Amino acid sequence: MCRSPNAAGDGCDPHHQNSAGVSSAGNHQSRSRPRALPELRDSMAKLKLSALADDRPVKIAIELPAAVHRDLVAYAEVFAQEHGQTVEPAKLVPLMLARFMSTDHVFTRARRAKSGPK
Repeated sequence: MCRSPNAAGDGCDPHHQNSAGVSSAGNHQSRSRPRALPELRDSMAKLKLSALADDRPVKIAIELPAAVHRDLVAYAEVFAQEHGQTVEPAKLVPLMLARFMSTDHVFTRARRAKSGPK
């Protein structure tokens, strides 16, 4: 089936490409040789994401003063009442540390200054 006349206007252009970008002439041959699409190859070079950081959890062991542990257990109890969700006190520690560091303005300024402008 011919959809594109050649330059002379007297028939089909054997080099016309269909909407999939495959030549109409010799369609069976082009399928046997897979080629990378230039659009895909070009877009891969332009990704805005860099390599992913290693986000695997790191296990650390700490000793808490007894008073801090009691407060942590009490906090977990209040958390359970407030949210209707029982949680182990140890599971709260990473969340508390992350919240503490993210709201410490001196720390966040120092961290930004160390990493420099992007």
